[in-house]
Amino acid sequence: MIHKQDFRAHNRKSFIQPFEKVNDKILLMESSQLVNLAKSKCYTGGISEHMKSLIADIRGFSSGATPFTYLGIPLFKGKPRVIHLQPIADHKIRLKMAR
Repeated sequence: MIHKQDFRAHNRKSFIQPFEKVNDKILLMESSQLVNLAKSKCYTGGISEHMKSLIADIRGFSSGATPFTYLGIPLFKGKPRVIHLQPIADHKIRLKMAR
């Protein structure tokens, strides 16, 4: 039986407790949703590279870095820059030229 306390979130000063692994590639979350490790990445900030790799190893996720796109939308922190929005502009120009 899985208990709610098995899935506590911890702040960066405490040690990360691993999720209960199911079939080595899927994690069972508190919400009863399944997480596919092959499609998941861990994004962290404000911690050392050693801690980032430790979290990624324990959780089984690969590490991700910003900026990245999610469902075709660029996700980034701070003021939008040309590099963040250029793919969208290029796509719109290609669509106009194809008409």
